[in-house]
Amino acid sequence: MKAIAMGPKAVQKFLRAEVQAVLVARVAHQIEAEAADVRYNTILAAGNYLDEDGNRVLNHKLAYKIADEDHAKEFFSLCDKATAKAGYKLAAGYCPALIAETAKMKAERALVDKAGPLFDLTADQLFCTGFKKYDEFIELTIGLVLAKR
Repeated sequence: MKAIAMGPKAVQKFLRAEVQAVLVARVAHQIEAEAADVRYNTILAAGNYLDEDGNRVLNHKLAYKIADEDHAKEFFSLCDKATAKAGYKLAAGYCPALIAETAKMKAERALVDKAGPLFDLTADQLFCTGFKKYDEFIELTIGLVLAKR
């Protein structure tokens, strides 16, 4: 694959829609993640959900550590109810924050797929260098598109 030659203004125009999609998806994910933290951690705080060592599980991101299977099922059922009460119409087990995170990752991947050829790179090549380099490429690309010229 050869790099595609474009001037800065052309690159900005070429990638603008993908950058906008990434930024919107990031904001949506942040909002949903914060709401999920409140919704689900409130459920944990009100209950007595314990890990294998007898410690209370108070962070929903650690819910997989709930030792008692019935308590885990109860917690996830309460999460589904809290999600529905918040106005979401999702199938059982679906989390708005994870849906938003998936949308964010897809938008970032679309940006990388479109920007990569400009630099003779593929997403797979970036992944092989590590997630940090992948994320840096996304940030640098966003910066390039948003830079004033």
